[in-house]
Amino acid sequence: MKLFALLILSIISISVTAQDAAVQLKARILNDHTGKPLDGAIIETYKNDTLFRSDTTLSNGRIFIDQLPLEVHYKFVIKKQGYVSKIATLDTRLTDNDPLPMIEYPMRFNVSLFEICSASDYEFMQTEPIVKFYIHHSGNIMFDEEHIKMMKKKIYQAKNAKLSAEDREAFSSYYNNGVELMKIKKYSEGLDQLLEAKKIVDCSYVLDKIKNCERELKIQNSYNLAIEKGDHYFREGKFSEAFEHYNHASIIKPDEKHPKDQLLEIQYSKVLEQADQFYSDKDYESALEYYNQAVQLKSDETSFKKKHNKCQRKVK
Repeated sequence: MKLFALLILSIISISVTAQDAAVQLKARILNDHTGKPLDGAIIETYKNDTLFRSDTTLSNGRIFIDQLPLEVHYKFVIKKQGYVSKIATLDTRLTDNDPLPMIEYPMRFNVSLFEICSASDYEFMQTEPIVKFYIHHSGNIMFDEEHIKMMKKKIYQAKNAKLSAEDREAFSSYYNNGVELMKIKKYSEGLDQLLEAKKIVDCSYVLDKIKNCERELKIQNSYNLAIEKGDHYFREGKFSEAFEHYNHASIIKPDEKHPKDQLLEIQYSKVLEQADQFYSDKDYESALEYYNQAVQLKSDETSFKKKHNKCQRKVK
């Protein structure tokens, strides 16, 4: 959960305009876990506890709410099916009779909605505001910092509130083991651990980790099969077939050294074979060309050095 997740990882901009004495609210509601915009999220605006308007985000997660009059207490309920709803309040009732300055005061803060999780108990968030804003007589929009700290703590405590201590320990063990096994590319073992974790906590971040592991396992299996076939054909001297499978393996995992080394070995063998054939035919100029290519491929190889030197003398 991100630092300001409890506010909605949206970017909400609130401006107070003295000239028309109204609030303008721009919101972009995002998924807390992925950071992506939420299409179809709803912001219900209540004015003095009465529903004033309801707005729905587009595919970019944005909402613009214009012309909210001052001297009103607002409640914003942000919700989407499958996600934990959140509440924010804004008190635009001024504390004294000083007029607002003729200027806008934009304020940006991050807020996000996180998906409902079987282990979490966020019932309190259906009635308690995550953040409380108010307008100072200077026109600045401020918020209750102590209230935010308190709500952060409550959210943290609620994350696994439905789990027993034993289940929390078991979940933590399975999940962390799965993540560590993925790091060392033991995807099959890691997947087993993550699936055990999912039996305890069925949440989006666990499912996402399982999907990542399954994807990596599929890639690993495809790579291993290509290497297995490449090695088989290489041992049998069927270099064209071996080249095809090593090349496929290198495409699947470009950073792996083994297929690259084998591709180089096959290429070198073909070039050297061609050079030796020209040498046997006493076509020293063509042989020299291929021996030079062999040197470029393996500069430290000396097995053909005498033939190479002879070709150089003959061509001169």
